[in-house]
Amino acid sequence: MPEYRAWITIPGLPIEPDDASLALHRTLDRDHGELGPILGGDARGVQVVLSTTASDPAAAAGELHAAVVDSLRIAGLEHLYPSAIELEVVDEHTSAVA
Repeated sequence: MPEYRAWITIPGLPIEPDDASLALHRTLDRDHGELGPILGGDARGVQVVLSTTASDPAAAAGELHAAVVDSLRIAGLEHLYPSAIELEVVDEHTSAVA
C-alpha cells in the first residue's frame, strides 16, 4: 500500500503556540502518534501534517481527517474544523533522507 502525507489546515487556531494548539498537539501525539503528527502554520491557520498507508487517496484522506477532528473534539476545540486537506503520495523522491 502506498504512503500518503496530508496537510490539514485549521483556521482560527493561533499559529503561535498557545494553550489550544498545545492541547491539540498533545492529543494528536497521545491518540494518533503512529501518524507522526507535526503542527506548523501559515496565514491560513495551523496546519497539521500526518501520514498513513492506505489503499487509495480517499481512504487516506478520510483516516487523517477523522484523526484531526477527533483530536480537536478531545482537546476541547470542537468549535474549530479543518477547512482544507492537501494530500500527496510519499515515495523515495518526496521522503526526507537523513
